[in-house]
Amino acid sequence: MNFLNTFITVLLVVVYAIPGYILVKFHAIKEEHIKPFSTLLMLVCQPMLTIYAFQKIDHSLETTEMMGMGFGFAIVLITSVTLAVYFAFHRKSDDVKYRVASICSGFGNVAFLGVPIMEGVMPEFTEGPMLCTVYVTAMTLLGWTLACVLITKDKKYLSIKRIIINPATLSLIVALILYFCNLHVLDIPYAVLAKGLDTTITLLGKMSTPLCMMILGMRLATCGFRTIFLQPLTYVVLVLRQIIVPLLAFGLYYLLPLDVDFKIAMVVLAACPVAQVAQNFTEMLGQGQKETASMVILSTMSSVLTIPLISMLLAYMA
Repeated sequence: MNFLNTFITVLLVVVYAIPGYILVKFHAIKEEHIKPFSTLLMLVCQPMLTIYAFQKIDHSLETTEMMGMGFGFAIVLITSVTLAVYFAFHRKSDDVKYRVASICSGFGNVAFLGVPIMEGVMPEFTEGPMLCTVYVTAMTLLGWTLACVLITKDKKYLSIKRIIINPATLSLIVALILYFCNLHVLDIPYAVLAKGLDTTITLLGKMSTPLCMMILGMRLATCGFRTIFLQPLTYVVLVLRQIIVPLLAFGLYYLLPLDVDFKIAMVVLAACPVAQVAQNFTEMLGQGQKETASMVILSTMSSVLTIPLISMLLAYMA
């Protein structure tokens, strides 16, 4: 990975936000329409992205081990960062902006930004998109439970049912069944059906990134300059999410005797900006939407520089 290639890849992804911004500014889309777009992203496109990523790889012991390690590392990193920030601001937790700050610090945009980065700058590492999906599955499981509890301060969200019955888990179950059976949609005997299903999964999965960025652009158009750029807490989250967390991840993975491509991919995922999924949860729960939006927007904009800068460190892992 080099600075220029990573910079161009991230920049091209961020450009997708422009149509959403224009549509809201010219009143073609109203603010209340943003929630249905977020629902479409969470319930349709993201599950298809999971299946798409797993369809790109073949079953093997090495890949399965990598998958398990990626999931475990993701759970530990996301939970520890989120809870550390939450307890740091515990005395101010009555204010929702401090609660969403903890989520935004721990949750990164590893699917909607991570997948195109992996495919763009590490095309030979076919397990990259799968690692993104495993990482985002861990994050989404924590989102439907831990994040919902922190946003609402309601412990009802800590339930086995919510962990199992959600789009991320159900799509992962389907993807894993196909993976462990080493079944690919294109292997279906009837060629027209195989091609049609593969195209549907690919298109809906790859819609995730542009749709995610367009939703971000829509929300950007509803936020004032002061909301986005003049909130000190937003910059605290930005530094934590895009500098401190990836540096900690780099130090950890650098010391571990793991596959180099795996370590590079995991550091890149740790460097991703604040997750759009954090915005989606606040939209659905009706709390902290604008505070989260400012963190997601500024973090995504700055990632055009921070991810390429972090990628320069990765030469030391090669």
